[in-house]
Amino acid sequence: MRTSIQVNEAIHLIDTFAQELVLREQVPGLSITIVFQDKVVYLKGYGVREMGKSEPVTEDTVFQLASVSKPIATTVVAVLVSDGVG
Repeated sequence: MRTSIQVNEAIHLIDTFAQELVLREQVPGLSITIVFQDKVVYLKGYGVREMGKSEPVTEDTVFQLASVSKPIATTVVAVLVSDGVG
């Protein structure tokens, strides 16, 4: 079981990684939400919604994921089953 200390350490690493992705122009923008023990503990947007535009990504930005959402959902379910939650 993860502890809140481990989650806070991971959040710092994820925040740094997300900022670097945007600075290196590997992605124009992204939004991250982290849920721990049924509570949202981190919610932040990075970068811009579209290359060459100035509208920022916020925690409320909706992305069109199309078929990408299926493997993401499957991975989440696999982790839950592996952890004995499912």
